[in-house]
Amino acid sequence: MLEADRGAPSQTGAPTPRAASDLRVIDVGLATSRVVSGDSVAIIPVSEDGQNAGDLNGDGDIDDFVWHIYERVTGVTNLALALGSGSHPVVFDGAVGFLVGEGAQGGTDLNGDGEVSLASDSDQVLHLYDQADGTVTNVGLVGDRLTVFDSGLAFVVSEEAQGGTDLNADGDAFDDVVHVYRDATGVVNLGVANHWPSGQLIPIANGFAFRDADAFVHTYHVSSGVTSQGVRGWELQPSGNDGVAFIASESAEGLDLNADGDTLDGVVHVFEHWSGLTNLAIAGEPCAAFAGGLAAAVEE
Repeated sequence: MLEADRGAPSQTGAPTPRAASDLRVIDVGLATSRVVSGDSVAIIPVSEDGQNAGDLNGDGDIDDFVWHIYERVTGVTNLALALGSGSHPVVFDGAVGFLVGEGAQGGTDLNGDGEVSLASDSDQVLHLYDQADGTVTNVGLVGDRLTVFDSGLAFVVSEEAQGGTDLNADGDAFDDVVHVYRDATGVVNLGVANHWPSGQLIPIANGFAFRDADAFVHTYHVSSGVTSQGVRGWELQPSGNDGVAFIASESAEGLDLNADGDTLDGVVHVFEHWSGLTNLAIAGEPCAAFAGGLAAAVEE
């Protein structure tokens, strides 16, 4: 691993530039092929076979990848929990979010749905590591699409994998329902299904944006919760003003959104918390964000 001294703050409060000589290589002595890190913490899946150190998570075999934490002050800590499949871990707001596979953890029921399996596609259950006290919390929910926003973590929960539980009160148990974790609130179920299979959670200022099961764009804000923008959207991506840009289909809406006399276009819209939803009345697609703005490819 590479570790660097951030340097003393300058008169502006920003860290002073550092030379290449400030970087140093630290051998943490772990057999792995990838690392996810933040400012002062890294989470590392360690191969039991490659580490040649026996059973690292106490499930009676040596064919798992077991989560370890590295911190500058405390060094390496074995969490004794095994990587399954699904989303990569994330580092956010003094915590690390990661998934533990019930099958890789010896067939342990981690989400309380009464089902256990040794299969590699068994339930992948969200856990949180707290940097402040070194504790691990099992959230008790299957997780996917882990996405960090300003002060928390957004993720989806599969109703089917969560024991066939209807999490958005629509009378079935086939959806992926959006949830939020923040230190101030704990886990909150937003009660909205994420679009499948192309669901995305897009970080924006003080929240995130996503499409629901019917492709309507929703936004979440830490102070106001979740809001539908009332229009179907495609090709969601961050805009340059900490918002989200997307294409609205005229045919899906049944409206001429750019006043050209037809309803055949995809028209660029932008949502920002401070200004709300804006129809740019441009047929095309958002293609690149930059500081303070958005570039779009325009159809003639």
